[in-house]
Amino acid sequence: MINNKIALKGASILLICVAMILSTVTMTANAMNMGALNGYETWEGGPIIISGSFYTDGVLHPAVRSGTGASNEPFVIENWYMGDVVGSEIKIRDIEDEYFEIKDCHIDGEPAKDSSIDFVDVKHGTIENCYLTNEISFCGSSFNTITGCKFGVLSPLRATGISLRDSSDNNEISGCELIAQRGYFSADGIKIYMSRDNKIHDCVISNFGSAGISMSASSWPVDNDDESYWNEVYSNVITECDTGIYLSGKGTYGNNFYDNYIFYNYRWYVGFEGEVTIENHHIYDAGSNAWGPGNYWGDYDGSGVYTLGSGNIDSNPKYPLDIEVPPKKPMKYSILESGKTNKEFTCKYISSDLNGDEITFTFDWGDGTSEESYGPYPTDGESVIKQEFKHTWTEEGSYNIKVKARDSTGKESVWSDPVSISMSKDQAKSTPLLKFFKGYQALLQLLQQFLQNLPAIQ
Repeated sequence: MINNKIALKGASILLICVAMILSTVTMTANAMNMGALNGYETWEGGPIIISGSFYTDGVLHPAVRSGTGASNEPFVIENWYMGDVVGSEIKIRDIEDEYFEIKDCHIDGEPAKDSSIDFVDVKHGTIENCYLTNEISFCGSSFNTITGCKFGVLSPLRATGISLRDSSDNNEISGCELIAQRGYFSADGIKIYMSRDNKIHDCVISNFGSAGISMSASSWPVDNDDESYWNEVYSNVITECDTGIYLSGKGTYGNNFYDNYIFYNYRWYVGFEGEVTIENHHIYDAGSNAWGPGNYWGDYDGSGVYTLGSGNIDSNPKYPLDIEVPPKKPMKYSILESGKTNKEFTCKYISSDLNGDEITFTFDWGDGTSEESYGPYPTDGESVIKQEFKHTWTEEGSYNIKVKARDSTGKESVWSDPVSISMSKDQAKSTPLLKFFKGYQALLQLLQQFLQNLPAIQ
């Protein structure tokens, strides 16, 4: 009986220790999450919806921190965190006489479900320094500003960054960073549809499955309201997209593009025997628009004019490159889909750097180990460099490999498209150390059974 009590007491102490460890891990994880959202207050009231006025029955909307709605003292919605759930969005409707700002908010909407911020028939709004994972959408909304916003890695399911549609006129978009997951879904970085007199400048747009910037009109434009014209696009970096800039033929005219940097935009084609062909695809202009002076095109060699592929030309393209740009997103050159644990796995990736800087590759092998860097490797500004990399997995399972390139100035590419590989156990290896751990696992199972049977001991 005494031995039973001692065993029970020992088991209780063991359980208490385990509980303390789990509690410590949970507290640490919560502290890390709080740290990631430092400076934000969590909004827990569902979507923020403001329609007609910021007041309802004389009461100001609770999301507003300050302001009166006057042009010199706008309402301010700021420092809110909206979590990764359905309904994490801000919807503004039918506001024309009240001025307002949405600033320094962090909105993690569920991919493919909601826009992060949605304006319908809105004027005099500003969206500033927000971090978003879904679209900013304007419909029939004019005289608004989007500035300094950063879009997290947008889902390939719904990756449009900013859309201006249906007479969203005289808006300004500046200083934004839009990064997507380039998948098999068509989506644009900034999309203008049937809207005019907008300005887009000083933005970085990268990795979209369709166009970095697109403009289009109604399929059968009847009047000016059905067209996209007189928009001004300048000083943007557009890279790693299927098409840099896409302008449809009907109803897109008089738009002006200058001082943009358009490079690394490409399409790839897979032949019948698996061969891959990559083609530069920086521009499609089937309308009547103005180009220049001074756009930089990644495939322009400095001689003559730059032909836009549809009869239009950039008569004075920028050359040589006069800014520092990141390396090209790495692409797999040779990689197997499976391997064996505890055996060295080899893959090859390619990249390049327009500035001719040395490149370092950084891998995330998908197994929880620290990211590994390889290099630096020399480039000459044009040639694609191909390198071989090796890694060993110790556990069987499926892993997603991704890699990015960093040049000697610190500029980084976006992550490569993930490649899934499968590792199976190497049956040939059975060392004494592995046998020991297998025996240790069996011992743990026996201990667990013993503890479960303790209450039955008399």
